[in-house]
Order: sequence, then C-alpha cells, then structure tokens
Amino acid sequence: MTTVKPQHGKSTSEQSAEREDAGRTLARYAATLAFEALPPAVVHVTKQCILDTLGTTLAASTLAPEAPMFHDYVRDIGGNPDCTLIGYGEKAPAQMAAFLNGANSHMLDYDDLGSGHVSVATIPVAFAMAEKTGNVSGRELLTAVAAGIDIHTRIYPYDTTEEWDLNQQFSQTQSIGYLSGVAVASRLARLPEDQIMNAWGLAYQQVAGPHQRHLGMHAGWCGQGAVLATLLAKRGVPGVKDILYGKHGLFRTHLRNTEPDHERLTGELGTRFRTLELHGFKAWPACGLTRRPVNAILDLRHQHKLRPEEVESIVVYGGEHILRLAEPLEYRRRPPHSAQAKFSIPFTAAVAMTHGDVKLRHYTPSALKDPAVLAIADRVWVEKDSSSSRQKESASVVIRMRDGKTYQDQVLYPLGDDRRNPMSQTQIEDKFRDCASFSLKPMSSANIEQVIKLVADLENVPDVAMLTRWL
Repeated sequence: MTTVKPQHGKSTSEQSAEREDAGRTLARYAATLAFEALPPAVVHVTKQCILDTLGTTLAASTLAPEAPMFHDYVRDIGGNPDCTLIGYGEKAPAQMAAFLNGANSHMLDYDDLGSGHVSVATIPVAFAMAEKTGNVSGRELLTAVAAGIDIHTRIYPYDTTEEWDLNQQFSQTQSIGYLSGVAVASRLARLPEDQIMNAWGLAYQQVAGPHQRHLGMHAGWCGQGAVLATLLAKRGVPGVKDILYGKHGLFRTHLRNTEPDHERLTGELGTRFRTLELHGFKAWPACGLTRRPVNAILDLRHQHKLRPEEVESIVVYGGEHILRLAEPLEYRRRPPHSAQAKFSIPFTAAVAMTHGDVKLRHYTPSALKDPAVLAIADRVWVEKDSSSSRQKESASVVIRMRDGKTYQDQVLYPLGDDRRNPMSQTQIEDKFRDCASFSLKPMSSANIEQVIKLVADLENVPDVAMLTRWL
C-alpha cells in the first residue's frame, strides 16, 4: 500500500493544511493548465489517445451486442440534440452522449490503459462537453484531456495493474473516472476553481464501480455522472467537500488507504506527467492481462514458424491476478459471449496461435464457434508463477509441439507498452482504420483519413465541431 513520504522541514500543521488542500490544488490545476505548458510528448500521446478512443467507440456501434439497447435507450430519452453520438450520425443531450459514447468506447475492451482505462473516462466526456459549450478549440480539448488523464493517474495509487487487482475491490476506471471526468468537463465548461470543487463533490457522491465487469458500463456511468455533476455545479449547486482525504473521502472508503502519498498526488504538477510512465495502447482487442501471453505466442509462432495443428499444449504462467481469466477452465475455453472471450486467456491464446494475430473479427458470434480455435483452446492451461525471479506483471508461455520440441518466451513489455515497446503512429492509425470500418454510420475511406488528419493537427483546429461532424 502506498504511504506518505516524509516531508522534512514541515510542521504537522503545515502538512495537515497541505493535505486538506489537495483537492483545491487539483481543481486549480484543471482550471488553469495552459496548452503551452504541455511537453510535446504529452501532446503527442494525448492525440493518440483521442484517435484510439474514437476508433473503439465507432467499432462498438455494430460489434458490441449491448450497443443497440443503449442506443435505443438514449433515443427514447430524447432532449436537446447538442452532442454527437459517435458512429450513429445522431445527436443527444450532453449527459446522454457521454453515457453512450463512454459505454461504447470501453465495450469492446480494445481501448487504451494505464491507471485503469483513463481515456474512456475522459475523452467521451470531453467531446460531449465541448459540443455542449460550443466554440471549443482543439487546443483547449487537448489541454483538458491531458489534465484529466494526469489527475486520474495521480489519484491511482499504484504503478502496476497487478498491484491494484490484488489490493482493491473497485474498478479504477469508474471509481477514479468520476473525478477525472469532472476535471475535463469542468475545464471545458469554463468553470472557476470553486465550482470545480463543487462538481467534484457532486461527482464523488455517485462514485461506485465494483470489480464485477459489465463491459462498457464503467465508462458509461462515470461519463454520465461527470457531465451531470459539472452541469449542476455550473448552476450553483454545492457539493460535498474533502472528498480525497476526508473521513469518508475516496482514499479511505474506496482505496482503503489512510495515508495516501501527497507528493504523488500533487507534486510536480504540470511538469511530470505519469501518463508517459504508465500508459499503454492495446494492439489486440481483449483484456489487458492477455497482452503478454498473446505477444509471447505471436513471437514464438513467427520466429519458429509454428503450425497450429502441430501444437501439443500451451501453458501460460503469470501472477495470481491472471488466474481469474482462466477459471473455471472449461468455461474459459468455450466462452459463450464476446465479452467473456475477451476475458479468457485460453480462448484468446488459441486465437493468437490459430490465426497469427488477434483482431475484432475473431470475437464475433460465429468466430466464438471456430472449431480450429476451440481445438487449440482445449490445449491451453494457465498456471501461477510463484518463482522469486518473476517480475511484476510479466507472463511467460511454454509451447510444446507434437514432436516433443518446446519453445518458451517471457514478456514484460508487450506491444503497446509506452515505456519500452510502444505502438507506432502508423500502427495506431491502422487500428483506427479497422475500427472505423465497423461504424454503424458508414465512413468512406476519405472520411476516415479526414478524421486521422484532423486529430493529428488538433492543436490547430479552431472548433472541435469540425472533427465531430465526420463521426
């Protein structure tokens, strides 16, 4: 558990005041961060986050089984057509747009990750609030998203997903997403510091999100809640205070941490962006815990020209946290739904070995019954690696062939890990093209390229509406 770092030279009263003021410090940061203060690397990765999130949202409009139900619900609610429903060619009130776009952005589990799924908690909110406010520039959108993601990663108390999974009961995406979403929405609604504090208080009263997963809902709930809290605060509704360190604040009630690291939360604001340290993109459309086994299988398959039909067994070794993607084994080998398939190491490992890649089309209802994939899935086992030499988050794979030969690989930094093995800009753009091809509102190749071009030059786009009109 993260603990407070010693603050030498400060009295107890000074430290107490500093801790109590953390929420206000972050509110001021959200309101005043300037685009010019963003390092070029942060601007670059924020653009990538935006393009990636737009892509996963577009794809879900046809590929996610629940998307039509959510879409029907939003249409039935009605209201002012202020904000774009991405992939549908329609508009809805800001709160409903943040709900549907947020849910869809996360529903395929193909969105980026780091301190939870930071982009789906912030970017759908950003587009909804930008259109609601009107005349929001691309530069302002980039700044708001960068601030929101930075705040999300600061509140998140760990450096690895494994640490969170073994220590916490709540979804980091949703629980923290209410607050990071408010940071974005309040900035774009042009709220002053005091009103941002109220919006955070109103959002905090909605915070929930247990680990039980219903794909998409984590981002849908917090996106809707963040916009609601912001719009209420803008009208003068007060919010509860001391939501971070208070007796019933986030760190005590949700993060179960009575001594949070104040330096991690507020230190080096505007100069150190943990986004660059913890962020990653998904090269394959499945749970992040499958990335390392998939990477290892694809590497071994390619390097040794392994033929799927000659595989005797595949054993995946990793930390205790990966076992929840492997049990019960027979269920994971025959997942009945695309969401379960994406959270199955046996099935996803079998897809990688069978096809030499993992794509959106491999999780359609017909693909879940592919006899070639299921035959390999029956040969996949997952075991806990208890060796002292194992590095946190790493996973290893041992493939045994029918001729008795074995091949082994261990992966700590899978493709898409921004620290050591980032996806290239071309790979991220190609992923967007594939995702956009599934949009319910058909997108021509020219329109897809126009979106890519506008996001790449977002700091020079005078009004975000120039981008949303293509979605």
